[in-house]
Amino acid sequence: MGKQSTASIPFQKRWPLMIQLLFSLSTAIVFFIRDSLVSSCASSRHYDADADADNQIRVADQVANPLSFMKSKLILLVSHELSLSGGPLLLMELAFLLRGIGAEVVRVTLQKPTELDEAQGECFGRITIEAMAFQLPVLGTAAGGTMEIVVNGMIGSLHPAGKEGVTPLSENIVKFTTHVEQKLTMEKKGYKRVKEMFLEPHMSHRIASVLKEFLRKSNSNT
Repeated sequence: MGKQSTASIPFQKRWPLMIQLLFSLSTAIVFFIRDSLVSSCASSRHYDADADADNQIRVADQVANPLSFMKSKLILLVSHELSLSGGPLLLMELAFLLRGIGAEVVRVTLQKPTELDEAQGECFGRITIEAMAFQLPVLGTAAGGTMEIVVNGMIGSLHPAGKEGVTPLSENIVKFTTHVEQKLTMEKKGYKRVKEMFLEPHMSHRIASVLKEFLRKSNSNT
């Protein structure tokens, strides 16, 4: 009887160790399974995100370029001065768009006339668009393309061209510095107007409509 009780003592001491070992092993298995599931879900989400991105790219590729009807055409662009402002820069941007759809574009630069250029506005103010895109306040002259870009009192403030606009311009500057909330509201509306009207797809559609009308009239006259 004494020998049996002595032999059973080490066996009884092993039970807590065995239970602790089994508990540790089961915990490790649970963590391993959980990590596997998490990595699997992450991989699945990553795959879904890549698939969505690929689908968006395919959809974008399937959208027809509004200028695609000019593909393989020979286009001559003529400017009257060599500079990086005004009309020549607009022609460079137009050439970039047309070459992007496969048109053959040839540029010719003529010597600028000697007479003075007394224009007080420009056809399209890219600096105005850039200011609106960066949510900056816009102060412009009420002349040229600026009037088509800026909604006076809503997007920015316009003043008359020439000497008549000096006093209104100074008043508009003071207004912007003192009425901060109104200025911030104009900046947000200007940024929204750029996104809705003056991105590259919008301009491509406008250019395409002008070119189509020009081709239609030229074909009707022949």
